[in-house]
Formats: sequence, structure tokens, C-alpha cells
Amino acid sequence: MKPKSLSLFLLLLACAPIFAQSPAKRHPVAKTQSLAAAEQKLVKQLDKINSLDDQHGPDAPEDLLETIESENNILGGLLADVTTEYPSSLTYKFPHLVNAGIDIATSPDGLFRIYSWDQNAGGTAHEYNKVYQYKSGDKLYSKLEVNGNDGNRYSRIYMLDANDKRYYLGVGHVRVSTLKEYESIQAFSIQQGDLIDTVRIIKTQSGLTRTLGFEYIDDVHAPDGDMFHYDDSTRTIRFPVVMEDEIVTKRRITYKFTGSYFEKIK
Repeated sequence: MKPKSLSLFLLLLACAPIFAQSPAKRHPVAKTQSLAAAEQKLVKQLDKINSLDDQHGPDAPEDLLETIESENNILGGLLADVTTEYPSSLTYKFPHLVNAGIDIATSPDGLFRIYSWDQNAGGTAHEYNKVYQYKSGDKLYSKLEVNGNDGNRYSRIYMLDANDKRYYLGVGHVRVSTLKEYESIQAFSIQQGDLIDTVRIIKTQSGLTRTLGFEYIDDVHAPDGDMFHYDDSTRTIRFPVVMEDEIVTKRRITYKFTGSYFEKIK
């Protein structure tokens, strides 16, 4: 068996804009309420979406998917408002929101966060909506993505300083089917108040890209947790070799930052 090729995933993901999104309803947050009270409002909305997910099945209402999409838009708007209006939200742990099902990944410098939650659109595939929160200078920003091209949930954010710039490497996951998952590592940067997702600092045989990723069968052969790891001391990204049958092996592939790009080394 031969290792599974990454070229198709790299080509598709390198070309896809990450912030394509559907319009979301914005619900201004009352600045007089505490952040804890705002969190409870978010939890209530997320619980509503999770309850709608329980209605999937042969007797589901005809407009269920439209209702779920609408409620996801409301949650996204609320979360974007909270993470913009409350400066302390960038370091707040949101314990109740996490317990309700939202993933929060925070960069080592504490200046960049990704909030991800399951769309609960039904089926065996699971894709996630997101709010990207970051600080640039003295200003706090939030960018909402719903029904976008990047369906990842993000579990971790690494950081790289090089060439007078700071890069962030987010580890993303998408449930493709009952037994299959797609995992990737994605480069970001923050420049003059903008979150940039087109940072092509990874060099492959197919050219420069912003991401590496692979699809695999999630079974006893696949380790728990993240399979992409970044070591800041050696400036290397390591991830397992995946065979053509999408089985994860114990062998590893290494990409090292050589000054301008991450490049594969032996």
C-alpha cells in the first residue's frame, strides 16, 4: 500500500476562501449585563440548537434544516457581539459554553481565538460554524463564519514568529462520515486589523499552500486527540503517514520551517 496523496486536499483548501458566510442576524448585547450573564444567553441559544438536532429523523418537520440554520445564525451573531463588546472575553474561559458543546482554541500569546460549534445539520458528516476573535493594537475584532468553506472545528492554535511577522497554526477537524475524519493544520496571520487566511507558508510538490491535511478512518489505528503537532524549538510540523486505505500508521512526516516556508524533510 502507498501513502495517501495530499495533493487533492491541498489544491482544494488552498483555493477556498475561509470567510465566505451567510448573513447572520445580529442581536446587540446589553452592555450593562455581566459577561457571565451574556454567556448564559449564549448557552441557552446553543441548547436550543442541540434540541432541534434531536428532531432529525423520518418524522422531522419539513423546515427543520432551515430552522436550524436560522438558529445557528442567531448564535453566531450573539457570539460575535459578545466577543467584540467585552474586552475580557478574549481571556474568559466560558466554562458553561464549553460544557454545552463549543470548542475554544486560544493562541499562546492570548491574542487570537477560534470558537467552533457543530451546525447539527443532520447526517453522518459534521461541519462547524465559527467566530474568529483577535486583538490588533488596542482594538478587539470578531469575524463570524457560518456555512463557510472551512467546516473545521479547531482544537489548538500554535504560534510561529519569523521575518518580523507572527503566524498562527490552527489544528482543525471535520467529521466526514461515521468512521472518517479529516484533520488539517491551517496558517493565519493578523495584519493591520485584518485576519489573513491566505498565508501560504507551506511548500509542497504542488506549490505553496496555507494548509496540510488528510482524511483517515477513525478506528483503533488512529490515536486520540490531535495528529498534527508543531514543535516551536525545532520549528517543525509532524503528522502521521496515512495509507491509501486511509489507515493511520506510526510513521511520521516532518515539515521544517527553513526561513520562509515549511518544507518536507527526510
